[in-house]
Amino acid sequence: MRLSQEDASSSRSVPAGEEVVVQLPERATTGHLWQPQIDDSVLQLMDDRMDAPAMPRGAPGVHTFVFRPLRPGPTVLRLVLARPWEKTPVAEFTVELQVHG
Repeated sequence: MRLSQEDASSSRSVPAGEEVVVQLPERATTGHLWQPQIDDSVLQLMDDRMDAPAMPRGAPGVHTFVFRPLRPGPTVLRLVLARPWEKTPVAEFTVELQVHG
């Protein structure tokens, strides 16, 4: 399953073991980075990478996360966009997942 910013605040059903790929725009030079806040007993983070163009400097890129649901049940896939040294995020991405066997 692939999710993007357009899927924020939605609900999805996914089989246990099927990868959930989330791609969100990010401009890392601002210090604001997407950070997952998940229940790792239900979702396992498999990959976390940032792809940004070399030029022009500071251009936005795409942050890709790959999660694997481990067991059936409901969970919330939540990522926040924040600077690591600040407590309040500037954006949030959430999707309610119903993992089935």
